[in-house]
Amino acid sequence: MKILLLRHTATTQSIKRLIRDDCKDFNLSNEGVAQAIALKDKFIDLAGKFKIYVSPAKRCLQTAEIIFPDFIDRFEIASELRELDKGFVNAIKKDPSLKDMTIDGWELKYNNLSDPLARNSYIYPSGESVLMMNSRVAAFFDRIIDKAVDAKIIIISHNGPIRAIITHALGLEHANRLVAIEHGSYSELTRDGHGFVLSKLNAR
Repeated sequence: MKILLLRHTATTQSIKRLIRDDCKDFNLSNEGVAQAIALKDKFIDLAGKFKIYVSPAKRCLQTAEIIFPDFIDRFEIASELRELDKGFVNAIKKDPSLKDMTIDGWELKYNNLSDPLARNSYIYPSGESVLMMNSRVAAFFDRIIDKAVDAKIIIISHNGPIRAIITHALGLEHANRLVAIEHGSYSELTRDGHGFVLSKLNAR
């Protein structure tokens, strides 16, 4: 079994990463389109041989449509692959002064814990925790793996869900925050009789 994990390519989101923008469904930037075209050239011979699962986010769908334009009708849109829901919109409604806070600023003020497990347990306002996201992604991953023993699978998603899949497949959930997935990169998991092996990480 081979599983390719693609993170959507670069978007138009500001580098400031304001919490008020966290829930917005950004389009791909010009850089992101170029990154997706480069991936298309790399995967041109693979598309028809793989089952393709895609997060419903616009940036993931656009990435998938550029890379696999002839297989759009075969995409399986999976809500379980969406990014971590931080619920910042409701926090701003309760306290409008938060509208110019960055995500990094929020983390520093409200979730600046040294213990990674404690940080992953933090539930965002009206949202979910990293552990909650990891759980829904892991359940989805186990389900599709159980259905396809020898299949080839492509998953197009986000940093958080891809990180969750990799650490879950390797039994390294405690190391979840040690993995970072780059825009427009792909990682590869393979499975044999002994379990999963991470054969590529952030490849291009």
